[in-house]
Amino acid sequence: SIDFNPHVSQAYELSSKGSLDTFVVALDPFDGRFQWAKAVGGTSSDSAQAIQVDPQGRVFVSGNFQSTTVDFDPGVPVVNTSRKGSTDSFLLRLTPYGRLE
Repeated sequence: SIDFNPHVSQAYELSSKGSLDTFVVALDPFDGRFQWAKAVGGTSSDSAQAIQVDPQGRVFVSGNFQSTTVDFDPGVPVVNTSRKGSTDSFLLRLTPYGRLE
């Protein structure tokens, strides 16, 4: 588990589901305050390779996954994707508030 909130009195912990997972954290660009954090991954190796934020604040994350099934929705409901090969690629788009788009 990791605490993504740098504020001393308020923890925001997320746990890994496998050997490697993808975590995305949003901090306020002006004062660095914690806004949100999300975890994406399955029971095997799943990793982000690149992240980009567009002018509207949407977050794009690309990477690869080796887990048989991965939940790519960092919230509710669960959105499972199954791999087709030994390692597959993903592109994830999140709203400025960390929700799946």
